Amino acid sequence: MNLTNSYIFLKSPDKKDFQVKNSDGKEIIHIDIDSVMLQIEKLFNITSNNKNKSSWYIHCYNFSIEDCNVEIKIHEIKNITYVDVISTAKTKTQIIKSLEQIHDKISESDIQKKYIMIVSYDAISEHYCNKIYPKLNEFERNLRHLLSKIYTLNFGIEYYNTTVNKDLRAKAKESLKAKGSPSKKRIEMTKKFFYNLNYSGIQSLLFTKQLTQIEEKAINEFISNLKPDDKFTGKEIRDIIESFVPKSDWERLFKSKIPDDIEKMIDDVRNYRNSIMHCKFFFKDDYNQCKKLIAKLNRKVLKAIDITTNEDFAEKNWQELMACIPNITETFEKFYEIMANAGKKLVQINQKLAPLFENKTWETNNMFKGIAEIVSKLSNINFSMPKLFLPLIYNQTNDDTNL
Repeated sequence: MNLTNSYIFLKSPDKKDFQVKNSDGKEIIHIDIDSVMLQIEKLFNITSNNKNKSSWYIHCYNFSIEDCNVEIKIHEIKNITYVDVISTAKTKTQIIKSLEQIHDKISESDIQKKYIMIVSYDAISEHYCNKIYPKLNEFERNLRHLLSKIYTLNFGIEYYNTTVNKDLRAKAKESLKAKGSPSKKRIEMTKKFFYNLNYSGIQSLLFTKQLTQIEEKAINEFISNLKPDDKFTGKEIRDIIESFVPKSDWERLFKSKIPDDIEKMIDDVRNYRNSIMHCKFFFKDDYNQCKKLIAKLNRKVLKAIDITTNEDFAEKNWQELMACIPNITETFEKFYEIMANAGKKLVQINQKLAPLFENKTWETNNMFKGIAEIVSKLSNINFSMPKLFLPLIYNQTNDDTNL
């Protein structure tokens, strides 16, 4: 297999040609004693044995480096030089290593003092972009997975309307391009909101300080309910002010799970991501730094997902259960009241019907009395839902959380 790095060398505006006149003193001859071709020959110690001049403006060189066969083709067109470096070997790793050595040698040479070097095809960056992309892909998908879990857990089916600002919602809708009825469009947005936000949109979602609709509503209600003679302690005033200060969603929802300040880290990934996605320069050092950064962020995101799944889910269910207990208690109390009244009625009926059973069998009489006594005992039950069930529920919840 082989890969190619291609370069274009333009004469620097500051470079001066060496000029001489011919024998009759009329014709000016331009002699470039530091041409790209000559400098490459010196740089790689090219001799006549590995030089193959195929035409007057095309020069080819062959030599070995890092177990690779390297061919350099030079095209001289007017005052522009085009150079192709073609490396051939069994593995891509060998090829990239050879191209890196050649690229570094040319970049650090005196060629760039007199020529402007343009990399027109960069196989090195292509290699490292392809190599890092799966890691970037995994990190972004884990990040969207975390966003989906946390936002739906906290805001339910209306998660993207509750906390997301209007500009981001508009961008997501434009990207989604959903068709059909308003109901169908809402469903599509609910399904794909986070996958229709680009990376910078996710950054804006997480780190922009703002008041949510819920917070704005709470502020308005608080102000409307204020009375002229209301008095607050210093702590109450501080708590009120803090609750009204705009916060980012990262502070509200994520910081407890990822306490580190990762805003800069996520932005650094964005800079690398732009190079990768837009096929820009991305060399070995960029690859190594980006790889470490993504690995670090990915570990934090996976830990946050684990906390959300194993702790927040249980906490939300516990909160829901606690909210339901008053209704459950009320239902049981009504049931108790009905059964107690029924017991009293049966006791009265038993007393009235007892004389009728005096001449009946002993078993029938005792059976009826037994039913009446069981039901009547309901009147002696001191029923309290929280006291009976809360310890059991609490222990069960703790057991589930520790699984």
